[in-house]
Amino acid sequence: MRSFLLGAFLAVVFQAPAWAGSVAGTGGSTEITQLMNNGQLAASVGKQAQQVANQIRQITLQIEQQKLLIQDLKSLPVAAAAIALKPLEKDLRVYKDLYKAVKDVQDASKEASDMLKQRDAERTNMKLTPRQYLEQEIALAKRREGLYGREFDRDLSRLTTFNEKSKALADATQNATKAKGTVEGLAALATQNAIAGSAMLDLAQVVTEQKAALALKSGK
Repeated sequence: MRSFLLGAFLAVVFQAPAWAGSVAGTGGSTEITQLMNNGQLAASVGKQAQQVANQIRQITLQIEQQKLLIQDLKSLPVAAAAIALKPLEKDLRVYKDLYKAVKDVQDASKEASDMLKQRDAERTNMKLTPRQYLEQEIALAKRREGLYGREFDRDLSRLTTFNEKSKALADATQNATKAKGTVEGLAALATQNAIAGSAMLDLAQVVTEQKAALALKSGK
């Protein structure tokens, strides 16, 4: 289904020569056309998140095995067992929270990546210029405002959700530094996640502003 978001998105990407502000924390004035790379950027985060999730699962399994070994020591006093288990249980909670945050980012990155790639591919397959596509979307939106309005909101939500999950992962990553063990690839994921989350938020803001501008222009 065509989305009103793509019309607004393409109008911003192709018709604006530059956008004052920063994309992905690069600082300064960034060419708006770089936002076309957001689909690939989100996809790369998803791939890295999958690798990290596998690493976390291995660590949590090791912690659970250590817990079982301690619990199976019949000769170990209850008080001593409790002392030995406490840091393991704490680390286990940290890694479980981290795992959830990583998986959430992985899911959100796929949603955002698929949406951006699909919208751009659709415009290309229709062999329309961004301006032609935008005019067509506006016309369709006027005739079927509710349907296309909801589709726009869903697309925009995918971008904002990615940013929200990115922030949650940043917090979980910070907490993970206090736990024992090293998650291979976590540092790389944290960097990619910060860049992608910022880029998605920037894009969401641009699209929102463009939506308002188009509504004003059309008298709605």
